[in-house]
Amino acid sequence: MLALAAVPEARAMAASVAHVVADEPGTSLRPVRPLFTVPRADPPRVVTHVVAPDDTIFTVADTYHVTPQTVAYNNGLTDTSALKPGQVLAIPTIDAAVYEVRDGDTPVTVGQRFGVDARQIADANRLLYEPDNFVTGATIIVPVADGRFPNFRLHVTEAARAAPFARSLTRAHLLLPVNGGVITQRFSSFHTAVDVAGPYGAPVLASEAGTVAAVGYVNTGGLRVCIRHDWGLQTCYYHLSITRVSEGERVGRGQIVAAIGLTGVTTGPHVHWEASIEGAYVDPLSY
Repeated sequence: MLALAAVPEARAMAASVAHVVADEPGTSLRPVRPLFTVPRADPPRVVTHVVAPDDTIFTVADTYHVTPQTVAYNNGLTDTSALKPGQVLAIPTIDAAVYEVRDGDTPVTVGQRFGVDARQIADANRLLYEPDNFVTGATIIVPVADGRFPNFRLHVTEAARAAPFARSLTRAHLLLPVNGGVITQRFSSFHTAVDVAGPYGAPVLASEAGTVAAVGYVNTGGLRVCIRHDWGLQTCYYHLSITRVSEGERVGRGQIVAAIGLTGVTTGPHVHWEASIEGAYVDPLSY
């Protein structure tokens, strides 16, 4: 949908416009201020999805570029095995709650309920231009960053933990966190991570896109960064010398998030590369 608007750049461009028009013969001339068409971004909306036999909550979420938590929360799903073929899902086009406005609600009170700023609700539902979008009984979209819905937790089943479902989403294995790094110790029952050695100060890369879940010092592990990936896995990087991201920040696959160090209990410069799903440790090399 397009809207006409006199954009700021138009004022500068108007000065260079060569042609002018006269109000009446013999009067002073005035420059023409051009109008430009500016595309208006479509507001978030809710779409429907019919579950296919080979769908999982992770592949559905990836199709619509939202988190599995967003799919689950808005469809009353509590674990990753709850999808049934033929089931019709309601999915917002951003990470958000689909909410029916109740009597007495305001954008502020709804925002407080979900832990978001009322301005985000206003922007998502175009309340500045269309205030009637927020009336009792109306369905609105409440943006919820990273699928963090209050008092909601998606249970990842044992089957989902065992399956390398990440490959269907990333279409590639997790990146090794150190370019040219050497694996010095692999995942086992007594070593629930993979150690990747490299020079002191070498960049540490995010293994996949996601949101930074934690930054700081911990016992034994030293300085660390943890990243929560949209499809349920979390990776952590320990023994760092410096971090280059902050909690809540979005990072891309391969983005530099830290540097190799010697903090914590370590015998040499390396990254203790850890992966987990719902608190259960998994081998990052299998994803």
